[in-house]
Amino acid sequence: MRVGWKSKISPVRAELAKSLKEFKAKGSILVVDDNDDTIEVTRRAIEKFTGFQVLTATNGKDALAIMDEQVVDVVVLDFMMPDMNGSECYESIRQKDVHTPVIFLTGYPNAAKKREQLALGAFDYLSKPVRARDLIFLINDAYRTVQKIRKIIQDKPKKGA
Repeated sequence: MRVGWKSKISPVRAELAKSLKEFKAKGSILVVDDNDDTIEVTRRAIEKFTGFQVLTATNGKDALAIMDEQVVDVVVLDFMMPDMNGSECYESIRQKDVHTPVIFLTGYPNAAKKREQLALGAFDYLSKPVRARDLIFLINDAYRTVQKIRKIIQDKPKKGA
């Protein structure tokens, strides 16, 4: 028999568990990457730990088509893709919905590019390989942020009303 034994949960896990309870099965995340393996691993992690609906696209054009058809709460976007790179896709996303948070992923970390994207309004920027915990925290933060913004916009009185 153990005397004085207590179940210990790390502060990181406790925070993750708290945020997961709050966000189970609420929003949609769009993962855009030209690598099918990266999409699958990312999709599984998001579904396992958050319950968000995960939409996927292998290029910027398909991602934009998805955003034309439905509301996306957070975009996880690869920086280096053929045809339309992450920066070009990001600019198009901003034209569709300036409030949708975009988290960049890259296998080619570059401090100058990171500063450039963050200055343009990207939510954050992670280097591959991405730790699931880091991505989940960022997605939850981005989701919270976009929900607050949408609520403020919704509650804002209309001019002339």
